[in-house]
Amino acid sequence: MAERGDQDSGRDDAVILELAEAIGDTHWHKPEGTLYRIGDSETQFAIAHRSGRWLAESTDRGHTVEEAEFSDGATARAWLVAQLAPSVRSRRGWPPIHHRHVEPRARFVSGPSGSRLAWDGGWAVFRSSDDFDATSLSCVVAVGIPAYVASFQDLHGRPHFPLDPSVLREWPPPPPERAPELTPVRLDPARGWPRADLQTAERIRAENRQDLPVLDEAAAEIGWYRTAATGVGVLTYGDPRDLWGRVISVHDGRFAYGSPNSQKGESPTMASFSDPGSAQRFLVMDMGATLRTRRRLPILRAKTPAPGFTLTRHPLKLEVEWDGGNAVFPSGYLYGNPMLFTWCANHSLTDIVTTYRDPNGHPLLVRT
Repeated sequence: MAERGDQDSGRDDAVILELAEAIGDTHWHKPEGTLYRIGDSETQFAIAHRSGRWLAESTDRGHTVEEAEFSDGATARAWLVAQLAPSVRSRRGWPPIHHRHVEPRARFVSGPSGSRLAWDGGWAVFRSSDDFDATSLSCVVAVGIPAYVASFQDLHGRPHFPLDPSVLREWPPPPPERAPELTPVRLDPARGWPRADLQTAERIRAENRQDLPVLDEAAAEIGWYRTAATGVGVLTYGDPRDLWGRVISVHDGRFAYGSPNSQKGESPTMASFSDPGSAQRFLVMDMGATLRTRRRLPILRAKTPAPGFTLTRHPLKLEVEWDGGNAVFPSGYLYGNPMLFTWCANHSLTDIVTTYRDPNGHPLLVRT
């Protein structure tokens, strides 16, 4: 995808802006040389042109890493579209479009220190050794940005990535506009808490002290520290120097997982668990993902649920069920994290921490 004229670049820019608006992402402050920086309050994707290099960057909770370098600006824009387009479908409750293979006209080479995708007229070099980003980018390059986005905005994936009719028959129709299933947890004591939730939180705070050394060590590796949890709070971790953090709290008898840093005195709920142990395991996974990003280790992924677990997508939520428990995620949640959770849910916190420290995801996960 060689660099094209101003008219083509302007058209692609318009598509990117429309895409960001459709998924509700925000445009953030752009350092010098950055064309776009799009995302939510914790995760942003950016493309930049610095010292003659076209770069892709991701920012996770204030920490920025260079994800890839491209032959030209058109390819950089194509990469950004590949990151944003899947959210259109998840926000609408539509089945995902999976790219299984690199496009035949592109050549993919992987090694210990990264990977390279090349085609006639362009190339991309990734810090990751797997083919996830390369596969998506090759599809954008093959059909062009407007056609790629149009296919993701079509329920059936037409015209370029048509879904099997059986997938659509099993999928619920797009839901009407209404409030999310997972409501925020009130953090302001002046607004009152249910007595049952207060009693449960107090009991769990007393019972989970044996897990605190493992949790504290995992948090310290990314610069987070435990702060006192009160009221319906069970555990609170974060970086005192900025706004990032996580809180586990009791809400209507369940264990809500979210961010404690809301100016509205609420914790936006990112997930809800039936038991505190599962919420703690997800917390360790969340901290482990940040650790891997900062150490430039490959992203861990799972393609199928672990034995004994089922994943069911509803119009407004994704539910994970297993013998004796369940977890609920918003429908727009990144699908890979709930899938990974199924492989960690029955294991100790220590094993999960070890897995995220290991470059290849041993012993619980094998990077594919």
